Amino acid sequence: MTSISQAQKCISQKRLAKRISSNPELNDKIQESDLKIWQWVHQKERSNIKKQEIINIPVVVHVIWNKNHQNISEEQIQSQLDVLNEDFRKKNSDRLTNNHPFSALTEDVQIEFCLASLDPSGGLTSGITRNKTNKTSWNDNNYDDIFFSNRGGKDNWNPDLYLNIYVVEGDGETLGFASFPDELEDYREYDGVVIDHRVFGRTGTAGSEDFEGAMGRTATHEVGHWLNLWHIWGDEFCGDDKVGDTVPAEEDNYDCPTFPHRPNNECGSGPNGEMYMNYMDYVDDACAVMFTKGQSNRMRAVLSGLRGQLQNANGCNASTAVYDESWANSLIIHPNPTSGGEVRIWMDNPSQQEIQIQIFDMQGRLISSTPLSASVILDDLKKGLYLVKISSAYRFATKKLMVH
Repeated sequence: MTSISQAQKCISQKRLAKRISSNPELNDKIQESDLKIWQWVHQKERSNIKKQEIINIPVVVHVIWNKNHQNISEEQIQSQLDVLNEDFRKKNSDRLTNNHPFSALTEDVQIEFCLASLDPSGGLTSGITRNKTNKTSWNDNNYDDIFFSNRGGKDNWNPDLYLNIYVVEGDGETLGFASFPDELEDYREYDGVVIDHRVFGRTGTAGSEDFEGAMGRTATHEVGHWLNLWHIWGDEFCGDDKVGDTVPAEEDNYDCPTFPHRPNNECGSGPNGEMYMNYMDYVDDACAVMFTKGQSNRMRAVLSGLRGQLQNANGCNASTAVYDESWANSLIIHPNPTSGGEVRIWMDNPSQQEIQIQIFDMQGRLISSTPLSASVILDDLKKGLYLVKISSAYRFATKKLMVH
């Protein structure tokens, strides 16, 4: 049996270091983005903004399986989404009590996750893909293949607009890993989070005898990396995690330490010791319970920067709507195709419902969004294929627009 504590929990920093070794310019990009994050956080603190909008991130879960038990259930997938939403919204029942010394530093990140209901082309989706692979195992020698359909894995959906989570059965040692935002420009086809199904969620194959005690916190940890958080010990003795309010840690922590752990450590921790209960440490799932305000700010900053397009992502918005063929027939686009200039869009038989019209490019990026009244006029569209979508709370329709 492999316990969670015995496993090599995360190889995200290891993979990032390998990228930097082969591409030194990536380190310059990291330094530049860290400066922008510092400026964003500093401006936020100076403006004393208290209320933040909740950011909804569409998630697509790619289940890559070889044996039937690896093809996990929708219930198990939803249980993992529940854990992410509890942990990122500070709604986890095991959060620190008010009298704990670190309680005042705990933060509601105000980020929520949903299974995508629209795919990159605007069609309905469950937010789950399933691919049987001929790969009988995944390990450090072939982890990169997970991101490619022609190598036994699955191509990721547009990483600007979706969080791609891959669920696989690993080598029994690594629980998961994630890509960092600074890798997005040069390595976008590898963008996403990979989790062993035996620690994914809190039901089904999760928490089996192989990984007893799994409660879905591996994904919380890895999504933290995906949103630019580092391990609290900075992956070196008394290293820097780039966050000011996480207590300096000598090294990674395992199992479930007793509070206070390493009081007055060599990094200058103070009498309360290290913040081992932070999601970005390596303790057991039952003892990882918090993000700090500084970590929240760092994640929110990247959602205004390198991952900023996620704030305009539309993948969560059509869960109750159904495709209406009559709407599609009444949607008029003229001229179509067009060589440029003005394009008018209207409905032949106007509905009494409030209708939104959205224009997407074929990478799934939202180009424009406006209420549909008598007609909508578009101009200055670049050459290419676009998806025109009209929707209400209960139905939607789409047509393609060609600009040549």
